[in-house]
Amino acid sequence: MERIRIQRVGQQSETSLASMRPTQMVSVIGALDGWEPAQRHQPAFRRLEDERGLLLETAVADLEALERFPSSREGSNLRDVIGLALRAGAPLVHVVLHDRQTGEEAHRLLSSIYDQFPLALIVFADLSLWASRRDDWHVEVGRSLLAWKETLRENHQVGLFDLPPIQLDRWGRPSGPEGLVEAIQDLYWTTDGVDAAAFTWVGDAHGMRRHGWRSAAAVAAGLLAKTDGGAPTARLLDREVVLPGGRYGTISRAYELDSRPWTVELPPELRPLVNPVKIGADGATATFDGQVLLRPDWEIPAHRTLRFLHHSLYQAAQHFVFRPASQLEAVTLAERLRDSTQLLVANDLLVGPDEDGGPSVAAWVEDTPNGMSMVAEIAAQLRPWGKDVDVKFRLSGGIIEQGAI
Repeated sequence: MERIRIQRVGQQSETSLASMRPTQMVSVIGALDGWEPAQRHQPAFRRLEDERGLLLETAVADLEALERFPSSREGSNLRDVIGLALRAGAPLVHVVLHDRQTGEEAHRLLSSIYDQFPLALIVFADLSLWASRRDDWHVEVGRSLLAWKETLRENHQVGLFDLPPIQLDRWGRPSGPEGLVEAIQDLYWTTDGVDAAAFTWVGDAHGMRRHGWRSAAAVAAGLLAKTDGGAPTARLLDREVVLPGGRYGTISRAYELDSRPWTVELPPELRPLVNPVKIGADGATATFDGQVLLRPDWEIPAHRTLRFLHHSLYQAAQHFVFRPASQLEAVTLAERLRDSTQLLVANDLLVGPDEDGGPSVAAWVEDTPNGMSMVAEIAAQLRPWGKDVDVKFRLSGGIIEQGAI
């Protein structure tokens, strides 16, 4: 059934979203958790409600608009999540809030929205909320990410989420959740093949007190969206960001007297799967010490570059689906596909299959049992990751059949 009761739509949000480059798109998904916007802010939200639930949608391009959202005084870190993404470099943050109780229910309500935002970086702020309230947090996170698997893959998107927030004991000593290694390993097996990335803070007690409650994933999304010319960001590792404010407070005198540092570090066995973000000694900056997806052998920038390439090729091929399958059209198709790779080539992110020159692009006509069709094949290599790319399209009967990358 179609959604009903569509109410006010903020004009600024629509205009801003329409002007976004796909690689700059950051979207935050949060749980309403009983919250409703103040009456003066309601015109800025699009409200959609049906039997599946309620969602509110808006977009934010400046820090002044953060007052629309719930703050820590209302038991939510949503305002801070959006602000972190903006401060880290996102030119605009798309926000969707929902009233569902599980991630699977949220996906059923929200998934169709994300067909409009290919290549988006999606921050699952609602997963962080659930993770902070449940001992078996990894079970709900696993189910949620698995529900999003096909949506993320088909739209060339990446989901980012935080591990449970760091806890402080009565003395101010920070610690991560118990059984973290086992939980992440279970999450890895549950979410096999999901294009998602996990983040967590590491550092000393002072930094954790100030920032350990915040979303490192939101900072990562903002930094990845900070791009010139529209090409995907090629590096997250070792990049430093300035952190705003934070919570201040005194730490027990025992901290000064203890010869052992009160720090949180990521267990070595989790480094292939989780991205630690190290808070600086002054508590004012943070540095990324990882850029991996929650599956081995794929870094986030490499994955986004590959998906950007695939999306660009698909967009170029779409213009030929209803054209006659002739050799002349095949030559033109090859030229358009080659043109669509030039942004990556110019940014030294894509080279030929032999690491020399540009990608190899060929197109030809084939006679099949279903009639004549055009076939195109692209071979290249992602730099600096040295990953081979081989993409094949078949255009026939008004559709594009895509081979695996």
